[in-house]
Amino acid sequence: MLESQTISTFTGHNLQKMDRVRLAVISLLTIFLTIIIGWYLPWWSFVPVCLFFGYYSDLVPVKAFSTGFFCMFAAWVLQAYYIDLQNESILTARIGRVFEGVNLLGLLLITGSFGGLGGGLSFAAGSSARNLVK
Repeated sequence: MLESQTISTFTGHNLQKMDRVRLAVISLLTIFLTIIIGWYLPWWSFVPVCLFFGYYSDLVPVKAFSTGFFCMFAAWVLQAYYIDLQNESILTARIGRVFEGVNLLGLLLITGSFGGLGGGLSFAAGSSARNLVK
């Protein structure tokens, strides 16, 4: 009897660890695919990617939102920083003046927040769609 309890506790721990690994893989795939797709398709092309991974992630909508927010925040900040490096911060300086002196970090945070909000809502919508189908 004691041996079966130990095994179930051990497998329960492994399932939690596997869930964390699966979530990390889904997050990295989401970030990678949205960056790649974002170079060739319109800015909103991250929505189908987030819907897909939200549907197959098997997360509750709150966790799905936070996962999608993190993934899109990271992807949009990376893309915005790369674009800033390519144009030698000319556009950043002009947009910063429009927003009364906001620096690069502030603009990256604003950009990442908008992308994160869209990604979080898309990821949560995919998760909710899975719950509707069940």
